[in-house]
Amino acid sequence: NQSGNYTLTVTDFEVGYTGAGGQTFTLPNATTNLNRVYIIKNRGGGALTVARSGTDEIWSTAGVTSISLLVGEGVVLVSDGAWQMVAMVSGIITP
Repeated sequence: NQSGNYTLTVTDFEVGYTGAGGQTFTLPNATTNLNRVYIIKNRGGGALTVARSGTDEIWSTAGVTSISLLVGEGVVLVSDGAWQMVAMVSGIITP
């Protein structure tokens, strides 16, 4: 779990955010991390931004530079040379 700005590494797989909001997780280079999968969950108290590295693409679209995750949301991203969002989970599950 991370509570502040963070750049994902090759050893990360599932990374949770636990901060108060207003922070950014930066993805590593998509072309040098082909087939890498990340699960990112916002367990914090405010919005989390997931941003591309450099000029990388998200959803194969140069105009998409980041994704915003609200509290309780999560995303699964995989690299095929660009970061593709393969799943998005929305909402908070309470027992």
